[in-house]
Amino acid sequence: KEDLKKQIAERKEANAKTDFENQLIEQVVENMEVEIPECMNTQKCDEMVQDYSYRLQMQGLDLNTYLQYLGQTQEQFKEQFMEGAKQQVKVKLALDAIVKAENIEATEEEIDAEVAKLAEQYNMEADKIKAAVPAEQLSADIVTRKAVDFVVDNSVKE
Repeated sequence: KEDLKKQIAERKEANAKTDFENQLIEQVVENMEVEIPECMNTQKCDEMVQDYSYRLQMQGLDLNTYLQYLGQTQEQFKEQFMEGAKQQVKVKLALDAIVKAENIEATEEEIDAEVAKLAEQYNMEADKIKAAVPAEQLSADIVTRKAVDFVVDNSVKE
């Protein structure tokens, strides 16, 4: 019972931290002055639709059948993802700018630690994680996390 209470408290704390980070990133994005090419938004939207389609396939459905059930065209369905896609592109550009401006990098030690964490999380050997997940992807995830940490660490505490 104590373990459950501890897990609930940890989950609440993690959710609160994530919410706080998201609010700060939202402020950074709002203050961003950059013209975003529409092709970036469209590409991200297409990725999101593809991901959704893949998840449907994992449940035994195909996208066209799902769209018929919803009574929607592919364009209508895709339009539902566009706002989220635009937001994700803005967040990525903002974090990429922070990474560049602050010269944020991922060290070999951080990449190895991430591999170890994933190996433990998925109960796999580290070598299999390294084979499955490119080092560039791990590095990108780490520098993004460090950029978010930078925003949090440099936020004005009220």
